[in-house]
Amino acid sequence: MKRADYQTEEQISHVLRYDIDPYVRLRFVLTATGLSNSTIYRLIQMGQFPKPFKLTENTSVWRLSEVKQWMADRESSAKSVKRS
Repeated sequence: MKRADYQTEEQISHVLRYDIDPYVRLRFVLTATGLSNSTIYRLIQMGQFPKPFKLTENTSVWRLSEVKQWMADRESSAKSVKRS
């Protein structure tokens, strides 16, 4: 794995100090959600996960806020199903 392929928690928290909504790459999304690569892209195709966008020709990214919102929405949905 090349160094540019992942972002550490320390790097993300450093950026957040400046009130910036950072871009995150696939490896970060996989780690944060606990989902596999194929599951992420299946959910994207089904319209159930935020779509990444091309930052450069070879780099796709998500906004951290979109990933966090998706996680919060999933947790909220799971809690409401549990209550029913």
